[in-house]
Amino acid sequence: MIVHPKTIGIIACCGSECTGGYISRAVAARIVNELRATKVVTISLPRLLIGTANEKRFSMNHPTITLDGCAKDCTRKAVEKYCFKPIVGINIGDLIGEQEARASVNGAHRNMSEIEKVSGIVTHVLDSLAAMYEKAKAAQNNNCAEGTCDCGCDGSSCGCGCENGSDDAPASDQSISEPNRDGIVIYTKTGCPFCAKVLQEYREKGIAFQEVNTSVHDWAKKLCKDRYGSDKVPVIVKDGVAIQIGDVEGKG
Repeated sequence: MIVHPKTIGIIACCGSECTGGYISRAVAARIVNELRATKVVTISLPRLLIGTANEKRFSMNHPTITLDGCAKDCTRKAVEKYCFKPIVGINIGDLIGEQEARASVNGAHRNMSEIEKVSGIVTHVLDSLAAMYEKAKAAQNNNCAEGTCDCGCDGSSCGCGCENGSDDAPASDQSISEPNRDGIVIYTKTGCPFCAKVLQEYREKGIAFQEVNTSVHDWAKKLCKDRYGSDKVPVIVKDGVAIQIGDVEGKG
């Protein structure tokens, strides 16, 4: 069952010596205080682990994104062990390079471009997740209003929490055909930081593209598997030919 939250949670790495840890905390603070202040909440990792019972339920009450400074993924692993599995785990090393992420912090000003870059990627992930929840919530409300809810409530209670198949794309989405094969098409999925990274890079370079979300369109997921032999995204297709699978390092 999909939860329909008012807010999505972010929990950042506690690392204070490495660049990745510094960036993870700076990005979380920037998103919570500036970029998505009304849509995102945060809690420190120590507070989640040793706090009150309610604080320990943070990632149960809020679908949570973890931001780890390096490949150790300490934040994600701790949240999984002591609370509830994050909906997305983002490793700063995957976004700026593991060597750079593990480097010692040497002047906050030197990391501003990385903070800006990672903020854009994480914001895209947040927005894609929020759109998914809103779409599911709208579908639920429509089903309840029309009396078509199949959970046994007969559509009498819009607060029943049922989804009535909302994990699947609506029929109108299923019927959409493959996009024009001329130009660049980037196949993505909801909540994928590697996809967000590639989209940002293309926008920064001013390269025109069409995004197709495989989480929304079942035909697109099948197409990536059958035609391009890939279960992972992003899949970048130019004039009908796959030119890249995953990010520049093949991660996805």
